[in-house]
Amino acid sequence: MKITILIDNTPSDNKELKHEHGFSAFIQTGKTNVLCDMGASDSFIENSELLGINLNTIDFAFISHGHSDHTGGLQTFIEKYQDKDIFIPQNILNDRYYSHRHASKRDISTILTDEARNSKRLKVVDKSEWITSDIAIIKNIYAQNSKPHGNIFLYKSDHASETEDDFSHEQSLAIKTDKGLVVISPCSHCGAVNIMKSCCHFSGINKVALFIGGMHIVEGDNTERESIDIISEIKREYPDTIVFTGHCTCDHAKDILRSKSSNISIFRTGTSFSEDMFAN
Repeated sequence: MKITILIDNTPSDNKELKHEHGFSAFIQTGKTNVLCDMGASDSFIENSELLGINLNTIDFAFISHGHSDHTGGLQTFIEKYQDKDIFIPQNILNDRYYSHRHASKRDISTILTDEARNSKRLKVVDKSEWITSDIAIIKNIYAQNSKPHGNIFLYKSDHASETEDDFSHEQSLAIKTDKGLVVISPCSHCGAVNIMKSCCHFSGINKVALFIGGMHIVEGDNTERESIDIISEIKREYPDTIVFTGHCTCDHAKDILRSKSSNISIFRTGTSFSEDMFAN
């Protein structure tokens, strides 16, 4: 297995690669190739070419949730790769999503033309399901463990009313390997440990070998406490899991996470993961 981060907030040492506040990853299991999320723009496509990755080889694409830093390149992808199915969460094309974190309200919805919106290649996922014999799309079902404090700034609207986002539209990937599950959760709005539990519950596999994803820990008064709490939760529930985080994990949180846990490292644009990085 090999996983490559096509785009992330943090730049690569390779100055040719673009970076942005967004996430996209290319997953090769040995049986199946998957594109996970599509950044804030179509720059992930340019980066894939620079990295020697042919997106025509993917078997399907996956969207983790409805925010534009994960769906910004979806329009271009639909137009450019016309034979690839894209598994999307229910309602993300109808609901609107907003951030109230900064001075002005920002629309962070998924935007598509009517033609793209009606593409038959968009496959709506409304429950956890196996897409292949070893790759499942997982809806979170747990809430016992913490969720990111930064969720309080995020809202959604069904055009009738605007409410705090419950992230029922968020979904993750769980991949079976000989060493346990690989969980890919680009933002983890539902909480990283809750998501790992949901993946284990659905798959029947209780070991998470590798977790890749953002923690959505934003800069603020709660950053240090929140970072320490998530370390404690992971150590308690999944002590052997190797964690790579980035994207929506702020720099202060990254420093705390990697300094206080030898199992946590940071990814950035161009980072690749292989099976020798997994927990034994």
